[in-house]
Amino acid sequence: MILSFCILILFIFYTSGGFKKLMDFYRYPEPEPLQKMPGPNKSPEPIPEPGHITAAPATVETITKPEPIPEPEPIKPAGDRRQLERIAANCLTAAGCKFDVWTFCRFKSDLELMEIIKDYNLNK
Repeated sequence: MILSFCILILFIFYTSGGFKKLMDFYRYPEPEPLQKMPGPNKSPEPIPEPGHITAAPATVETITKPEPIPEPEPIKPAGDRRQLERIAANCLTAAGCKFDVWTFCRFKSDLELMEIIKDYNLNK
């Protein structure tokens, strides 16, 4: 039923010239004709010479080396060593590590302990 209705609508659209109107609407415009080139015996008109041009003197800029950026001092922990080890071990335990976290944290440096705290802290 729906298929026959669609065929009827398309037939009416075709007989009324709807397809031709659509094709004319979406047709590309005709290209512009090319300009004629001069023949082999004809030379193009010469380009007039511009007036005398004087160049401005070049400015020289001195290049200075930037001062080196000082190395930042390493961050020092804000507590004693035992407290830092305890905090890192607690962070690893809270993260669900199943190994001996106390011995693991005991032989780490202060910076490594702070990295462990930063990476495994669940209170972000």
